[in-house]
Parts: sequence; C-alpha cells; structure tokens
Amino acid sequence: MKSNGNEQDKERFEILLEHMEDKIDRIAEATGGIADDVRHLRQRVDVIEANTSNYPVAEIVVTEHSSKLQNHEKRINKLEKQVA
Repeated sequence: MKSNGNEQDKERFEILLEHMEDKIDRIAEATGGIADDVRHLRQRVDVIEANTSNYPVAEIVVTEHSSKLQNHEKRINKLEKQVA
C-alpha cells in the first residue's frame, strides 16, 4: 500500500515538475529579447550622448553664422538705400 502512495507522489511530483519546466520555458522565451533590447537602448543612449556633446559647438557656429548674416543684411540695406 505504501509503495502505491509513493508512486502517486512520484507521479504528482513529475507532473508538477513538467508544469514548472513549461512555465520556466515560457518565461525564458518571453524575456529572451530583453538583453537585445537593452543593448540597442545602450547604443541609442551612446549616440544621444555623443550628439549632445556636440550641441555647444553647433550653437556657437549657428550664433556666429547668424551674426554674420545680420551684418550682411545691414550692409545690403545700406547699399540699397545709397542706390535708391
């Protein structure tokens, strides 16, 4: 009688083990892409950080260009007034 109980316990354990293995497989499958996603996000952050470090330089260039453009406009307006 006891051996029958042990066999039932063993069968229950095997069923439970199969069920848990199935759950673990599903979790592994669902989370498998997370490492790739994190790697891609890290690459994007690196690009953003690299571009962010260039902003001050770009701002100086744009400001200088804008200043030169305003100077040219003043000179053109002055010449147009002289011609008219």
